[in-house]
Amino acid sequence: MTKSCPTISIAIPTFNEGPNIKRCLDSIFRQKYPGKLEVFVIDDNSIDNTVAIAKKYPVVILKNGTHDLGIGKKIGFDQATGKYFLFMDADIDLCGTNWFTKLINPLEADSTLCSSFTGYYAYPDDKPLNKYITLDFLQRDPLFIWLTPSLNEVVIEKKQQWWVCKYTLTKMLTSGMCVHRKSLLDKYVKDKQKFMELDTVAIYVKNGHDRFAYVPNAGMHHPFIDTLRRLVFKRVRNLSNMYFDQKDARQWTWIDWSKPADLLKIFIWVIYANSIILPFLMGIFKSIKHKTWVAMYELPFTLITTNLLIWGFVSAKNGRKLLTRVFAN
Repeated sequence: MTKSCPTISIAIPTFNEGPNIKRCLDSIFRQKYPGKLEVFVIDDNSIDNTVAIAKKYPVVILKNGTHDLGIGKKIGFDQATGKYFLFMDADIDLCGTNWFTKLINPLEADSTLCSSFTGYYAYPDDKPLNKYITLDFLQRDPLFIWLTPSLNEVVIEKKQQWWVCKYTLTKMLTSGMCVHRKSLLDKYVKDKQKFMELDTVAIYVKNGHDRFAYVPNAGMHHPFIDTLRRLVFKRVRNLSNMYFDQKDARQWTWIDWSKPADLLKIFIWVIYANSIILPFLMGIFKSIKHKTWVAMYELPFTLITTNLLIWGFVSAKNGRKLLTRVFAN
């Protein structure tokens, strides 16, 4: 147990999150953390009961109005006064009652650690598709598992309650939902238009802050996806909102288009995903490994997400420009 109990600031951007916000806030305020929790709900002109529900809790309501999640996070960050800062999606709930203590313990114990993070857990009543994506502790698509390192590749030390991870720009986990040191964010993110979680991690690494703490026994629940239709919507939206349409240049992307090795990995993946038989066999392997039939979503999930991304690049003007530039070189 940490000896000090510093203030933790939490930013929760919302837009029509009436079905989720109560569960999210309940999970925050049931925590036994003895320090102050400074909670901001940054609403984007919801037309449902999101704000009415949020007002029943000791939170500060802020306004966004841009329909941009990154800007909403930044609005919360700009008001934060805590020693530590965390953003949460409104459909996330924290597991257990000692979540904040578990996440700040490594940061209080080791000043070289810049952030701490945990993984996602599935609940027994989750939809099968969500149980499938949560087979990966960071809820990565199969493609993104292929493009990013495993946990074991970045862990350099295992302590009793947390593991120390060392990142490089070419080897970092997609652990964006972290508990951050506010002092580091003030130094590197304060002047940004948006709070982009993976960009923030990349900025840390570029400036020599390459040590992160993974806390395996904390956990978050995130009903990330429930239907294939919802999956299609999220992938198309994210490709545009989080990859193409950015005022600030992205500090981190899934691949480096200038590297032949990265392009080769994409080429290999497209062949794999559309082979049908290979993702099917991978689904069988994962079903045996995890002892669950939901791993058989591997084939449709892989096929749909891969070809959606291809379509997204080909159909978007910025995507076509990027591809033309890559292949012209």
